[in-house]
Amino acid sequence: MSGLVVWSMGTAAAVCAILGACGVYVWCVRLARRLPLAVYSERLSWQVAELEARRDLLQSEVDQLRLEKADLAAEIGEARSWLQQNQAKLEQLPAKRAEIEQIEEKLRQQQSALEELENATLEAKNRRLEEEEKSQQAIRAVEAARRELNDLQTLKGRLDAAVAALQQQQQELSNELLRQEVALRLRKAELDDLQKDVQAEEARLAEVRKQQQEAADARWEAEKLRAEALHERDRLVEEAAAKQKLLDTLRSTVEGLSQRVEAFQHAIEPPPAEKRLADFLRPVLAVPPDVRPISGRSAEEQLRLEACAEHIEKNGYRFHPRALRAFHTALKTADVCPLVVLAGISGTGKSQLPRLYAEAMGMHFLNVAVQPRWDAPQDLFGFYNYMEHSYKATELARALRQMDRVHWPAQSAQDKLVQHGILLVLLDEMNLARVEYYFSELLSKLEMRNALGDDGAAERGLADIEIEIGPLKQQDAARRLHVGGNVLFVGTMNEDETTQALSDKVLDRSNVLRFGKPEQLQPEKPPRQAPPAVYLPHQVWQGWLNSELPPAEREEFDKTFVALNKILVDIHRPFGHRVYQAMYRYVANYPRWVDGWFPSAMADQFEQKIIPRLRGLSRDLDEKAAGVLEQVGSLIERIGDPPLAEAFRRACDAPVFQWVGVQRGEAAE
Repeated sequence: MSGLVVWSMGTAAAVCAILGACGVYVWCVRLARRLPLAVYSERLSWQVAELEARRDLLQSEVDQLRLEKADLAAEIGEARSWLQQNQAKLEQLPAKRAEIEQIEEKLRQQQSALEELENATLEAKNRRLEEEEKSQQAIRAVEAARRELNDLQTLKGRLDAAVAALQQQQQELSNELLRQEVALRLRKAELDDLQKDVQAEEARLAEVRKQQQEAADARWEAEKLRAEALHERDRLVEEAAAKQKLLDTLRSTVEGLSQRVEAFQHAIEPPPAEKRLADFLRPVLAVPPDVRPISGRSAEEQLRLEACAEHIEKNGYRFHPRALRAFHTALKTADVCPLVVLAGISGTGKSQLPRLYAEAMGMHFLNVAVQPRWDAPQDLFGFYNYMEHSYKATELARALRQMDRVHWPAQSAQDKLVQHGILLVLLDEMNLARVEYYFSELLSKLEMRNALGDDGAAERGLADIEIEIGPLKQQDAARRLHVGGNVLFVGTMNEDETTQALSDKVLDRSNVLRFGKPEQLQPEKPPRQAPPAVYLPHQVWQGWLNSELPPAEREEFDKTFVALNKILVDIHRPFGHRVYQAMYRYVANYPRWVDGWFPSAMADQFEQKIIPRLRGLSRDLDEKAAGVLEQVGSLIERIGDPPLAEAFRRACDAPVFQWVGVQRGEAAE
């Protein structure tokens, strides 16, 4: 049995070595298929040397295993000797158990005797005057019995411990013997497999040498091809040098022509500034003569919003009342959030809602189609053409010029009607291009306007947009454009793989309304209905704005969002003053004639401002994510908006939090 153990151990070591050699060989074969033939030839030589070294190493390991076999046999002999030495103790176990039982029986007898002595002691106390001597003898006998009882109990504990130790030693010896026998059989089988693998490896070595010779032949062919490639490279270098000379000649010609063009331009005097702005001054907005301004009771906000809903329904579109109120309220907060974003899948009525709203309310409307190539503010406002000495304005620039009462005051009654109204600008599919590229300057000016207000020309100039009109004379003043509070901006965005995501900078300065898929699809486009002949003055719109909440609602608002901001600190996504002020202004301007207006407004701000900040939050990557989501969910539950709570729970169930909005209703065409 000792030889079998040693043989098994040697077999296992040999198999491990052969498997390592096979792995190296497979790796070398795969690498050789990918490398050029010249490099492959050198690698094969290295592999042959390495395999020979590994064969010598395997032989030394076999010798080492033989030595280990002898050591293992000695250890097994020692184990058997120890087992024989302790066999006598194991055979004495039944006798020890019998002795323990006798001691226990004697202990029970002593206990009985003790009880009898105690009874006798009680009787002696009653007769101590007559039998005092007998009582003393009984007390001494009780004490001796107790000492003997304690000695017996101590002896019993020692014997129990000795028996347990002997039983444990017997079990360990049995297990060790079994493990040694199993290991010996395994080593023998592994040694047989190792010898077979060594023979197979020698055959593979011969095949590798054959492939090495073939690779040497292929390397010679590669050297021949390399020489031909070098010759072709020299020819191409000579051809490139000739073309470079031709290019230098053309550059000198272009420089001469450029100098002539510059001399010609200097000879031409630019036209006056007003002439350069002829395209910019062309009007695009007008008020029809049959339109009447809204006044009196018809100017009440509730009536106008109800008329707006009726006009939208007549045109065949259906929006949930919450969506219409949210859109209306978001526009009223333009002094803090200058942009309203309508997001969702294509074909849900996002572009039609601003148009129909502007028609029903009596606002000017301008649709600006964003192009994917837009990457600068010039795409939004236009640019100055230095060749033609004229400013090429966009329709948005012309419309903003008409609405500017600061730098471009009205010159006619028609201009006054336009300027005293409200312009709703729709940036259709605004995320086809990066919004930060073309809209960031205007967004910064709008934010500066909100911070400075419309009073004070010196400070107000910081919010102006300068129009580039070329070189000016000393007496000429720069032309500026001021976007006032009578201009509202709305953007639509489709969320698919062809569009760009909005940055946090844009999201913080906007209210995002999401449109889900329509529940019922319409086979035909609805008929067009004529808009009402009404005109909404900006002064009436300003009368609808509220800046404060009632005391009770103000306290609840502060309590909710201050607690929420503390929760968001744990995931490093708190909000600042701008977002807090925007949410407060939204809730303060929500239509208060609606039942449950305060919970609805609070739920809207969770949906538009707070929940999108959690996008990308992963429970696996952030250990605090689960707790934060649970606390935010509790605040949403407390508001009392079941659809919002259910949509939030669905978003939390995903591995990574992704907000898609609340499906409250549909927009149908």
